[in-house]
Order: sequence, then C-alpha cells, then structure tokens
Amino acid sequence: MENFIEDVINEFKENITDKVFLMIQNDKKLFHRWLRLIETTKGGRLSVNTSIAKQVKTEFGLDDKTIKDKKKRNTEPKSVLIKSFQEFEK
Repeated sequence: MENFIEDVINEFKENITDKVFLMIQNDKKLFHRWLRLIETTKGGRLSVNTSIAKQVKTEFGLDDKTIKDKKKRNTEPKSVLIKSFQEFEK
C-alpha cells in the first residue's frame, strides 16, 4: 500500500503545475484575472506563469531534483495557458 500511495502522490506532484493552470483556464473569474495580469505585468505571460509556477513549487515543497528530472517533467501540459514547463526553468 505504501508504494501505491507514494506513486499516486508522485504522479500528482509531477502534474501539479498543469493542474493549477487547468483550474485557472476552466474558472471564468480566475481566467479573466489571469488575462488582466498578463496584459498589465511587465514580461506578460512568461512573467505571470513563471511566478505562478514558482509559488506552486514553494507551496507544495517541490524540490529541484523532482522538477529537473526529465523523466518526471511534464513536457506536454494539458492547459493551453502554458506551452511547456521548460519555460519556467529560468
């Protein structure tokens, strides 16, 4: 059972940033706020998305090893708000 739980949590952690962006994308109010932010923030979409991704990493205690492990990196996010998590590596 411990292995199953660990696998589930790891799967969740690997896709958590995409899930956050999917929530923004699918929530009308959040989506409009995100649009306003990318229009008014210096650096636009990249700056806003990078800030969100960094905060997700902090809030959920994701470590650099997990994020930088290419086997675990989600290179094909489901959210249309982001192209790839590689854009957040700066």
